[in-house]
Amino acid sequence: MSFLLVFLLAVIGFTGLALSLDRHYRQVWQSLPSKQQRWRWRLCGWFCLLLSLVVSLNRSNWDHGLVFWFALLTLAALSVVLILSYRPTLLRGSVK
Repeated sequence: MSFLLVFLLAVIGFTGLALSLDRHYRQVWQSLPSKQQRWRWRLCGWFCLLLSLVVSLNRSNWDHGLVFWFALLTLAALSVVLILSYRPTLLRGSVK
């Protein structure tokens, strides 16, 4: 269960960081974000990544938790990259 939670938090985090950039925000919403929206997306992204680290470290000890977290970060980042490359509007339904 913690595997799924860490992965979903990482995907949400990377999505937030991607949507804080004008280029990716325009891909998804066909408009530019305001400065306040950019900061909210960035804050949400970093918060979710930090929360995924905390969940991962609570799951096991430091050494295994960090390896587990980095592996899931890689999968989450790849997922967000593929979604933004091939179906960017798919993020519109999951993030409002």
